[in-house]
Amino acid sequence: MDCNGGDDNCFCVSMNSNTTENWAFAIKQLDREYLLSIRDNEFETYFSECEKTNFSPEFVKQNKL
Repeated sequence: MDCNGGDDNCFCVSMNSNTTENWAFAIKQLDREYLLSIRDNEFETYFSECEKTNFSPEFVKQNKL
């Protein structure tokens, strides 16, 4: 899932677990819709009727202080 920067207790950047290249699809929730980015063709059939967008997941770059 796309992360909006974590919360006050987030430590993923410190643990080097804030990013990956090994993902099948990513999802981001907006107000009343979701954006998907599919890398694994196995999931294409489930979302074939969805509108296509240019969404790429964002990874946290800094822990909140």
